[in-house]
Amino acid sequence: MKQLTPEKLVDSAEMAIESEIEAVRERPSHDVLTGGKKIKSPAEGEVHYRFETGNPSLRFAESCQATLSGKTITVVPVETGEEHMVFRFPDDYGDQIAEVEMEWENDFVLKRIRDALMNILDHSDRRDRINRMLHPEDAKTEAHDDIRDDGMRNTAQREAIAIAMHQPVSFIWGPPGTGKTATLAYIMANYALHRKKVLFVSNTNRAVDHGMLGVLQAMETLGIKAIPKRITRFGERVLESNRLDDIHFEQQLEKEMSSQMQEAADLQHWLDARNLPDLTDEQQKHIEQKIERMGGEEAVEDQIRELTQKESRAYSRLRQFQVTGTTLARVCTSDMLESMEFDAVVIDEASMANLPYMLVMASKAKEHLVIVGDPMQLPPIAITNDQESRSVLEQDIFAAVSGAASAGDLFRWHDAHPEFTSFFDIQYRMQSDLARVISEVFYEGRLRSAGDIEAEDHQYGPEKHQSGSGKPHHGSDELQPRSDKRHSRSTDWHIEFEDDRGTRAGSARQGGKDMAQDVQLVSDSAASVALIDSSSLRPSLRQDKNRKGFQPVNDIHATLLNDVVRRILVENRARLHEIGIIVPFRSTVWQLRKELRGKNRWYDLEIGTIHTFQGREKKIIILDTVMSGEPRGRSVHHYSVRPFDEAKNGLSVPRLLNVAFSRSREKLVVLADMQHIKRVYGQKFLGKLLGRLPVQEVSSF
Repeated sequence: MKQLTPEKLVDSAEMAIESEIEAVRERPSHDVLTGGKKIKSPAEGEVHYRFETGNPSLRFAESCQATLSGKTITVVPVETGEEHMVFRFPDDYGDQIAEVEMEWENDFVLKRIRDALMNILDHSDRRDRINRMLHPEDAKTEAHDDIRDDGMRNTAQREAIAIAMHQPVSFIWGPPGTGKTATLAYIMANYALHRKKVLFVSNTNRAVDHGMLGVLQAMETLGIKAIPKRITRFGERVLESNRLDDIHFEQQLEKEMSSQMQEAADLQHWLDARNLPDLTDEQQKHIEQKIERMGGEEAVEDQIRELTQKESRAYSRLRQFQVTGTTLARVCTSDMLESMEFDAVVIDEASMANLPYMLVMASKAKEHLVIVGDPMQLPPIAITNDQESRSVLEQDIFAAVSGAASAGDLFRWHDAHPEFTSFFDIQYRMQSDLARVISEVFYEGRLRSAGDIEAEDHQYGPEKHQSGSGKPHHGSDELQPRSDKRHSRSTDWHIEFEDDRGTRAGSARQGGKDMAQDVQLVSDSAASVALIDSSSLRPSLRQDKNRKGFQPVNDIHATLLNDVVRRILVENRARLHEIGIIVPFRSTVWQLRKELRGKNRWYDLEIGTIHTFQGREKKIIILDTVMSGEPRGRSVHHYSVRPFDEAKNGLSVPRLLNVAFSRSREKLVVLADMQHIKRVYGQKFLGKLLGRLPVQEVSSF
């Protein structure tokens, strides 16, 4: 860890960014988007349209030139997903936009990051701040006795607030549903109480919006006065909220400029009044004295210029806020933020931020740097094919600083450094049985459920549990299938379907092809995680020959998905917008959208890849693994794919699966051909993970 120096890392980051710039320049910076739908906008006067698009280059656009009905306008991306983007349009073009032509500069953000890196070590204090991030064990601490919260934080959360106040650098590891956002809010509110200037950043506008709403609530709870004058949301926002309106920088500036323009007009009135005809000597003398008291004619003219120059006033006003919230990209692309430094920088979802971003953020943190994320969730992404550059850009800050190559390594690092690391060990969102699987598989059994703790406290007393200890419940790093009765229910479950010859079990052959029609799934289990094994229906994979590349289609799984969703709706367990379907391939996303949305008119049913659902949740999540054997002549070919094979995709596999498994609030359904899974992934992470799940049937919903 000691060999990691600011100079070496900055050099590597510059090289990697240059490689990424070359890669994005090879991607198209022109596209035609279709089927845009108007959605709710966060503020009056803003018009937002959502388009389905899988173009990865668009995420690098700061703005786009859009050609619509022969007219060119400027639109601004406000939300970027794996398969969709939301743009702010200058006017209302109706409920739908059939087609719009887009052009953009796809290396703008990357070039600004590169420019920031080139000068980042010119000042010794910035170098020291970066070194402090890379070697937090060497950093000096400061004491703060007055630390406050809402009285609802658990032990680990309270300790994290204290560490953030005491330490120059702190790492907070927060698995899904553990209260990261609320705790971050109290960290920032405590900084504000101590008159520190704070920069809060995250990857997406949505995450920044949620974080800023949390800060507002925390500051109110702690009794901080005149909050809208202390806090600002800088940049685009996506959440519809009156509270965000009050702190949105553009609106704050507009209100302030309105009063300043009036003040400038009043000053100009006194200058102009001297030239009015028919002034008495007494009136003339009064005006001259008034101007003299204001510093004289030149001083008044300078003040008028300052009041009417919006750009300089904007910069001056931005520097006055105690808490500023914006995205990582906006910090690098904004001329106003470029030269600004802060007492504290708080980075949410930092495990998804690449190292170049982290270097820039660390250089701005004069006293405190708070790094928050889950290194067992999605890592940073890159598109360059240069492996050395890719290894830099896809490494997260937790792994870089700890040197960890596994969850076990990360926990050993945390255990060795409780003075600057925190692990949030109680989750409040997922159902307990699903949370136990996730805890055992991804977090060494250290993640507990609030409901389980309350039940055990009621039975044994509260002294049995102390949150924040960070000690594992078992010592093994190896993932093995469970053998206890709770998780080892029979894999021989019954699938029935109807055809013109009556009801029977197993698979049907119609027209030489296996078909699953009106699948009836029967079970007595109410577990919140279910594995549906499709292998008894003999599913097979085929390739969509109308499209290039790897385009897997599993017709049996598509039919099963249709039935699962239909039964959920019939039994009123969830509405369409509360259901999410996750698949590993973009091509499958498009196929299922056509099959499920189009044929059934399920337009509110969200279908996407794992990246689509990062940082979000649904009442019910259905994960379709898609893969089965692919018939080739007389044989069936079984092979692994990158999203599920750690031999091809390394530690990204458990991180991706962790995201997929932790998106549901009430029910997770996994659809898999277990004969294929056992054959190809039996000794790999996916096979061992699915081997832990109880095989259940859809009626348990």
